[in-house]
Amino acid sequence: MKDARGALVFGVLLLVAALGLFLFFPRHCAYEHFVTQRFGDAKRIEQLVGLPAFESKEGVVLFFEADGMSGRVEGAVIIKSDKIVEVVLTKSREGTGHDALSAEHLASYVGRDSQRPVVVDAVGGATVSSRILVSAINERIAAWRKATEPDDEKKPIRARETR
Repeated sequence: MKDARGALVFGVLLLVAALGLFLFFPRHCAYEHFVTQRFGDAKRIEQLVGLPAFESKEGVVLFFEADGMSGRVEGAVIIKSDKIVEVVLTKSREGTGHDALSAEHLASYVGRDSQRPVVVDAVGGATVSSRILVSAINERIAAWRKATEPDDEKKPIRARETR
């Protein structure tokens, strides 16, 4: 009986400690840490809603996430001079061995133009996972472009004339 009570107390203390860490070290700190490690000083792009994005002299880091076939797919796309220079996955369980979105596949994004939708070949046997990743990256780039586009470049939407 004494051992069960001790295990319960230990479990409760562990749960309280985990909750404390979650509350005091929010997820956004991980994003800032990632960017600081890569670029040093970077400024958060405030006008972009959702996951954070950062800009520095070295480029832009856009964090993305999507629902994959086997859970969340999370990562970052790094852009410099309108070209994708790197795609990093921070969380993915896609594929049988959790390797459907391999380093080789991520490397296929490098050098792609970020001005228009990114197109890469799907991974054989992981077509859906590949498409999910491409879609998440394209959506994040489009949101970034829209949020940071100067007001004078935003074109008004015109109503269609009916006759």
